[in-house]
Amino acid sequence: MKAQMNGAIVIATSDGAIPESVIFQGKEKQSQKANGFEVPYVNGQPRVDGLLKALKQLQQALKDPAEQVAMIRAAFAAAAQVDVTRTVQETLPFYQSILTQAVATK
Repeated sequence: MKAQMNGAIVIATSDGAIPESVIFQGKEKQSQKANGFEVPYVNGQPRVDGLLKALKQLQQALKDPAEQVAMIRAAFAAAAQVDVTRTVQETLPFYQSILTQAVATK
């Protein structure tokens, strides 16, 4: 997430916060631009061939300046979805409830 906020092109699996902010190449919808490459999972494990494919796709994108810039811009466009401040604000009440429960059980 931090790398994406700085315009990084992402190679990732489709878990955690990734579906919120990464549009994988080949899975774009109308008016979307990819900002990453997917490594698929099979039986709970990332596929080795999937990682290799994602690395090759990244290599191709980096060879094309227009494609590289478009993906970087798409990463910046998604930065609001991975905003650290927003994440902290949404997570803080959860941690406060845990602390309250811990104090109550002492």
